[in-house]
Amino acid sequence: MHTNYGGILQAAALYRVLAKDLQHEVVFLERGQRKWPTSVVHRTLIGSLKRLPWLPVLRNQLAASVDGKSPALNVMPASVKRKLLKKADIALRDRRIETHQAFLKRFLPNRTGHLGSTQDLAAAAQRFGLDALVVGSDQVWRLDYFPSNAEEDYFFGYAPTADIRKISYSASFGHGTWTFPEHTARTRELIAQFHAVSVREASGVEICATVFDRHDAQHVLDPTLLVDPAFYEEIAGARSRPSKKTFLSYVLDEGPDRQGFTRDVRAALGSQYAYRSLTLDTGSKTIDIPEWIRAFMDADFVLTDSFHGMVFSIIFEKKFLAIVNRNRGADRFVSLLEQLDLRDRLVTDAQAPNITELVQQPIDYQRVKSKLKDLQTMSAAFLRKALD
Repeated sequence: MHTNYGGILQAAALYRVLAKDLQHEVVFLERGQRKWPTSVVHRTLIGSLKRLPWLPVLRNQLAASVDGKSPALNVMPASVKRKLLKKADIALRDRRIETHQAFLKRFLPNRTGHLGSTQDLAAAAQRFGLDALVVGSDQVWRLDYFPSNAEEDYFFGYAPTADIRKISYSASFGHGTWTFPEHTARTRELIAQFHAVSVREASGVEICATVFDRHDAQHVLDPTLLVDPAFYEEIAGARSRPSKKTFLSYVLDEGPDRQGFTRDVRAALGSQYAYRSLTLDTGSKTIDIPEWIRAFMDADFVLTDSFHGMVFSIIFEKKFLAIVNRNRGADRFVSLLEQLDLRDRLVTDAQAPNITELVQQPIDYQRVKSKLKDLQTMSAAFLRKALD
């Protein structure tokens, strides 16, 4: 969560709703990987890498070379490249963690600190005397994203007592189907103990019913869509007024097809749009959460394969195209866009759409806001009732 911009913002949004709108005292449980002792050499190398102004370039060159997509660094043994790539990833992760600390301290002020095991979670729940547990939202039920040995933690396996109310808000399985049959029986037992279940995708409702016998699961909004947009202006500050319209490209998984989409959109928009590629790590700098939000606030057109990039385009009422990202979970794109009657804004990797027509087609945000308001009312009602 500490390095994922959308993941951080959905946590902050849910925290805000629970603490400010619903007036609950909130504690954020920070489950993560177990921290193992590291050598002085490892810590020194990571520290040196973090300070490199060209660390992002090095990391990308290493990744391309390891994947056989670039001849760069071929003089280096493959085993060395793989080890150095792992160290570069750790250095970038640590740099992002450091960058986001100020935001986390301000908008998720009551946090447990790192919890590296199931036992740590159980101890924290007891220490804070929690009355309710809420799990949500961003792919929190996608088991292959879990820390090791945490398969039960996001289903509250560490809290067997019936005295604690268990709720899922907008939980996401990350896939349109359940793909972990070896965990089905135990997960079914745990979900049966939930006081209330809600999921982020329509497919999640089906999974809950057919796999886990929870026929009462509700389909609700991602937490980032539950708060007033003024919350994001509080984070990012006032919108700037660029002298020229801006085309923002925020693409997580680069490739020839993505480059083709970017090129076609630029051509369709014409020279009156300035082009900006939103890059998270540039030189020795990692952009922070306010800067990330402001990029969407200031854009006039957005192209993205990021789910939360798409969400913030909608929040700030931007014209956009979303490239479905199947590797990171396609169902969430489809589910939200169908709810808002924006399915035509989604393009696929293999598709060759009429980009010019889509780019020039306006979005009726009055109609979108009307649909969104109804969904917000329903989603907030679910959460309020679940906690009453």
